[in-house]
Amino acid sequence: MRGFTACPDDRDISAVVTVLDPNNMPVDLGSGSKPEVVRNVELGTYSVVIETTPALPGPYHFIVRFEPAFGTEQVDVYVAENRLDATPDLVVGDAAEALARCPLLDVSAGGDVVCLSTGVVFGRDGGTPGALGGRVVRDGPVYWVAGDTGVSRWLERDGGFELSARSTAIDCDVLAPWGGDVFCAADRHLARIGFADGGLVWGSSSWQPPVSPRALWRQGDTFILTTPNEFCTGDFTDGGVCESASASLFMGDYVVVGNEPTGLSVSVRDGRRDAKSLVRVRAKRQLSRVELPEGWLETGAGTSWGASPAFRSDAGLWLVGDDAHGEPLFQRYPELPFIGATTRWVAFRWGGGVALFRR
Repeated sequence: MRGFTACPDDRDISAVVTVLDPNNMPVDLGSGSKPEVVRNVELGTYSVVIETTPALPGPYHFIVRFEPAFGTEQVDVYVAENRLDATPDLVVGDAAEALARCPLLDVSAGGDVVCLSTGVVFGRDGGTPGALGGRVVRDGPVYWVAGDTGVSRWLERDGGFELSARSTAIDCDVLAPWGGDVFCAADRHLARIGFADGGLVWGSSSWQPPVSPRALWRQGDTFILTTPNEFCTGDFTDGGVCESASASLFMGDYVVVGNEPTGLSVSVRDGRRDAKSLVRVRAKRQLSRVELPEGWLETGAGTSWGASPAFRSDAGLWLVGDDAHGEPLFQRYPELPFIGATTRWVAFRWGGGVALFRR
């Protein structure tokens, strides 16, 4: 860490270091809590080197106080969770090619592998694949599906998936579940769909969203909706407000890289500094912003509900999950051909099959 000074060269400068771990507990640095201060007379700067071995993955908060009264520097450093030696929780050999073409794979409570992108189900007994009939979002044991035949609701039973209700009167491009119902967005239309008396019931918001919805996130009645050109936030009852992508709260070009209950994750590029950050938001409130190392590139299918952020760099693949406090948790997995990541599962090619790791 580096500080700046215009004081005479002969002034003695010391530093006191405090480091807080992901649980906001102090890290024992021993003698490292008072490191040597290195001064660059030509640049008028001074710096310290801090060495510590992290015991936990997650964000570490470094505080350096330069004395006497030369100011304080603070920085957050994220430590990745090391899962390079992890073994898969499930390996599927049958229909491996079809699975490998699906960027969003989920495993049901009964052990069926579901492609959330297409609704194809690969049975737990290795039998002929079934189909739910469209794009899928999962809400616990309930699977909501939007396809050419409308919207349907499925439940997992002991014998597999059972259709509980369907309606051909509803058109959906994107879905977002929460608390037993689901939001459905299409061109100029936002609806809430629930289940009652053996059928689907729905109501429409008075607000008309723009055309071509790409990502839909929600928490209760609040929502975020993105299109290729607009970023919209609002409430189902009160309506929404849209702004152009270039003028949005991110203050830079952005790409949606994750859509999970904890928030919508976007990769934001700051053209002025040629830097990139991972930002997680809920509605209009920014939750967290982490500056990413140079050279990280987005990979995966980030707009669908349940999609988890993934990046590639020269060092390999980096996935982003959540720690116990809801903060971004960077993860490293074995160097295998990557298929995709969801909130619950990460999928890789595994020899002639597909390996799934539980998050």
